[in-house]
Amino acid sequence: MDALLGLILIIAPIVLAFVMLIWFKRAADVTGVVVWLVTLVIAIAAFQTDIGVALTASAAGIVKSFPISLMVATSILMMTYMQETGSLQRLIVFFKTLGGGSRPMQVMLISLGLGLFLVGIGATPVTML
Repeated sequence: MDALLGLILIIAPIVLAFVMLIWFKRAADVTGVVVWLVTLVIAIAAFQTDIGVALTASAAGIVKSFPISLMVATSILMMTYMQETGSLQRLIVFFKTLGGGSRPMQVMLISLGLGLFLVGIGATPVTML
């Protein structure tokens, strides 16, 4: 296979994801499944990857991404709970008073403080910040 064609086939699923999300405004779950299927077809048809290897690699990817998915799901749950109980609004008012009303100072304090807090409790690896 030509190197340029291989490069195009490697980049194609990423471009497809952007096109589906931005131009066609498809949901992320639908986009993910379509891009996964296209990637499987490219791997099997163009790069002669064994079907068993492709499916095993897919399963390994799902298992490896589970901790991040769990972290995102619990974050959404926490934000929804905070919104329903009204504590999110209290936090918004508190953050607006930080830094004497200076917007750049607020951004720095929130970013630095929240990032260090999450790393400190082990909720987020440093590389994800």
